[in-house]
Amino acid sequence: MLTNVLPALQDVWDAPEGHVGLSFDDGPLPESSPLLYSFLKSQNQPATHFFIGSNILQNPDLFLEAFENGDDMA
Repeated sequence: MLTNVLPALQDVWDAPEGHVGLSFDDGPLPESSPLLYSFLKSQNQPATHFFIGSNILQNPDLFLEAFENGDDMA
């Protein structure tokens, strides 16, 4: 029974009190990225974006917008 819990325990990150890490996968995409970036900026919240290379090539302006917002890229 404990073996079912162990993988979840490995996903826990020990963040400082009152902090949470935000990350998003698969962008940048024209359908969702502008809304996400706008929301994050309005809330003064940085995030880490895990982008797909072909999406960056197809949407370089959206990639640059996230980069210029000071967000982390992965």
